[in-house]
Amino acid sequence: MTIIFPANQEEWYIRDDGIEVPAVFNEDGTVNEEESLKKLDAFKRSIYTYSLNISGTLGEPMGGQEEMLFVGQQQVRSSYSVNTQQATDIINQLHSAIPEIDVASFQHNWIGISENYRAPYNNAAISWYEYKSPTAELLEEYNIPTDIISDMLLLPWYGIKYIPDTGEKYLKLVQLEYNGSIPELPYGMRFFARIYTSDGILLPDVDCYTYTSAEMMQKYCNDNNLVFPAPAEHADSIDLWGVVFNSETLSISIVKAYKFVSA
Repeated sequence: MTIIFPANQEEWYIRDDGIEVPAVFNEDGTVNEEESLKKLDAFKRSIYTYSLNISGTLGEPMGGQEEMLFVGQQQVRSSYSVNTQQATDIINQLHSAIPEIDVASFQHNWIGISENYRAPYNNAAISWYEYKSPTAELLEEYNIPTDIISDMLLLPWYGIKYIPDTGEKYLKLVQLEYNGSIPELPYGMRFFARIYTSDGILLPDVDCYTYTSAEMMQKYCNDNNLVFPAPAEHADSIDLWGVVFNSETLSISIVKAYKFVSA
């Protein structure tokens, strides 16, 4: 990992492979490296606590929720927590195709259907997220050697993407850090996801998720000639933002916005 301290107060953030937190400065304006590192470590611990809370290790019972996904100021997907009526038909469709998946294993699991809006899913896709750590058996099913992920800081949830038209399946692993080269990304708390085919091929598409303000995201899109993802009426109530880039070319393909509401 490479930790980068800000050169001055204008740069503000201490950076660690995609993780950014405001640094601590001395009275003379220089960086207090020791205190900044403590703050960085506390942040990493907090995101683990947050993710464990989501996964249910610490979580409380959850009411039904809908996740609205926007790209190009259009809604491209609705996902639902599996304890909602809206999820029933999608659960049945996925279970009939992949009966070994316990789709409703946990109340925090999500499921939804999207049309073709991004690579590598070139047809309508069912997205299912389980808020538990991927098992060794699942990694073996997708031909992912454990030594590949041994140095990843995996978060305790993952996604299965199923393409009904072709029968293709993808595994999406969520990680706190990304050690490759990155394009300019929005400021804010980040985590990442990588996509594997059923043959264990790691695809170049990298999802970067970030918690930031609509104003910061609008500026980022303007500065990088990207389409702001959220419609105006939803922009101020977005809960999570996403940027998809190619790990080889560093080109950005889409920007995403997620809004969570009661179902």
